[in-house]
Amino acid sequence: MAPYVLKEDELIVFMDCLKSLRVPTEYCSAPLKHVPKKKLLAMKAHDRHIFMQQLLPLCLHGLMDQRTKIAIMRLSCIFRHICAKVLDPADMGTLREDATITMCMLEMTMPPSFFDIMVHLILHLVDELDMCGLVHTRWMYCVEHLNKILKGYVWNMVQLKASMATRYLMDETLGLITEYMDQFQPSKRRIWDLDEEESICGEVLEGASIQIELIITQRNMARNYVFNNTNIMAPWVR
Repeated sequence: MAPYVLKEDELIVFMDCLKSLRVPTEYCSAPLKHVPKKKLLAMKAHDRHIFMQQLLPLCLHGLMDQRTKIAIMRLSCIFRHICAKVLDPADMGTLREDATITMCMLEMTMPPSFFDIMVHLILHLVDELDMCGLVHTRWMYCVEHLNKILKGYVWNMVQLKASMATRYLMDETLGLITEYMDQFQPSKRRIWDLDEEESICGEVLEGASIQIELIITQRNMARNYVFNNTNIMAPWVR
């Protein structure tokens, strides 16, 4: 079997690790719904970015051939540096060298059919980062998200632009009124209050929940952690 192909048992471990991940809200789509069987399906462009930069190196720990795994992890690290929000110009030389070495490592393990024009562009992405600046200033995700919102405004297929303009104006008006009304104290209590309901403001993990029954030792460890690391329990501890 080729060194870049996961074995049957390794593939099961890889998919189970991906299924068990719980990511923060709006970080990416729930990984569980992308793994119906032993394949990755229905992944958006942003999900592929997150998978390549963060999830793939995490799920490959202890799997695959050592040289191939190191080359893939180095490639993921390069993409993380390219997509970073902060960049030090002094690190550009090191990043170019890392990209070149990583491509050479991939050539030692991957078949020739793997190296198409898209793989070759990785070397030019580093140069483009040096010439054009941070990638986050040139993302198209925000534009694509706005286009999806505008497409949802259409209710008359004959007059597309008029439907978008009407709904957009309505949203702007409602936003202005809402901002204006926040200056006044409401006469009735709302259904819920963000100041009182902490769970509404907190971070919600995406994906299906799994029930886990803790043994007595784990329960005592969790209880001691809460007692010793929360401010509200400090008076009781004393």
